[in-house]
Amino acid sequence: MDYIREYKKFVTSYYFNEAIRITIGVTLPAIAFSYFDKLETGLILSIGAMAVSVSDIPGPIHQRRNGMLATALLIFLYLL
Repeated sequence: MDYIREYKKFVTSYYFNEAIRITIGVTLPAIAFSYFDKLETGLILSIGAMAVSVSDIPGPIHQRRNGMLATALLIFLYLL
């Protein structure tokens, strides 16, 4: 078994790249806002990003955008 080739295939895979993108999108608001002593706001944004990232499905960009906007709207309406 060629472990180097398998490793390269894993690191360049779609799902690995999506996981990295979602991880950065969820953790970056908390880290950035904690730098400015607004950790509560950063955590709220991170939780919202995590909730919306679930609806980010593979497909055309307009369907992805509409799905994420609908999810954000539903979360907002639920919290009212």
